[in-house]
Amino acid sequence: MPGTLTAPTATTDKFSHVQDFDDLLEVVGSYGRYQKQMLYLFFMPACFFIAFTMNLFLFQMVVPDYWCHAPGRKNTSLSVAEWHNLTRPRSSETGKLSSCLRYEINFISDGNASRYSVINETKECSDGWEFDTSQFSATVATTLGWVCERDHYSHFTLSASMAGNAVGTFVLPLLADKYVGRRLIFFVALGLHVVFTVPLLWVTGTILHMVIRFLQGLSFQTHYLMSLATFMELIPPERRALAVMLSFLSWTFGMCFTALVAWLVPHWQHLAIISIFPSLLGFLYWRFLPESPRWLLSKGKVRQSADILLNIGATNGAPLVSRTKMEAQLHVLMLRQPVAQPLSALLAYPKLTTRAVMLLLM
Repeated sequence: MPGTLTAPTATTDKFSHVQDFDDLLEVVGSYGRYQKQMLYLFFMPACFFIAFTMNLFLFQMVVPDYWCHAPGRKNTSLSVAEWHNLTRPRSSETGKLSSCLRYEINFISDGNASRYSVINETKECSDGWEFDTSQFSATVATTLGWVCERDHYSHFTLSASMAGNAVGTFVLPLLADKYVGRRLIFFVALGLHVVFTVPLLWVTGTILHMVIRFLQGLSFQTHYLMSLATFMELIPPERRALAVMLSFLSWTFGMCFTALVAWLVPHWQHLAIISIFPSLLGFLYWRFLPESPRWLLSKGKVRQSADILLNIGATNGAPLVSRTKMEAQLHVLMLRQPVAQPLSALLAYPKLTTRAVMLLLM
């Protein structure tokens, strides 16, 4: 374009070597103070707390050991173990005490004393269940009674959450790429988790609980993918492997921290409330998290892309670049962008199609 390259200066020489966006990023600093601040103050904390939030869900869904409540032990001198051996039938195949059947106990008052007898006939848990509370005082299963013939509801709920994860991971990044950008979808994912976690604290219906878990699952992975994409598009290719490694490291520490919190707070509703706070804190990034300048350029938003690149250069202490030259170079790169192709174009390349199918299955 006329006027893009001018008389030789330090800045112009740098622009003369720009062939793609990575080259342009080198002009303002591809791994300087700005990117390191993003790494340590945004990307790694985001990975830590996203892993923490996602894994808290698993601790909420634990199904502890349980057994039928057989009233009357307080009227005897038997220990808990002795009472179990007396009131719980054993499986003829495994020899284990039953969790869903019990013997009938018949108490007979005899003056100031009472006698009991065990009726050798099994019955269902008509008086409810008791649960092993050595690890968790309450979980979703113990609160909603998802035991015995209802124990599959815990698995269905996990499946509903993962189904939401699958749908959200497909739909939300697609919206980010085509319409609204990475930044907004990152905050949408945080908001989805908050909005669909709060109702779980009082919902008791099984189907409604599963529906809300599906909607809550829409946000899982998406906030990680958006933070990953935002950061990756601000650093050079040779630094991306390091960034992924640090994200996995932060993720691992987040998972470990989840176990500690679940041990200290053994009630699922309290864990659900705790899971909201990282998402709420994530909104503190609202004023500071930039949109991806690459995405802005792909949508023809040259001025907004230039704003972010100039801010990166100022933070990194790069040589001063004029807005006019920056926007002119961005216009050149925008015209060089390849034309978008539909997904069906893969079918023209058998090897590429095979790889795409393999990645989809994985």
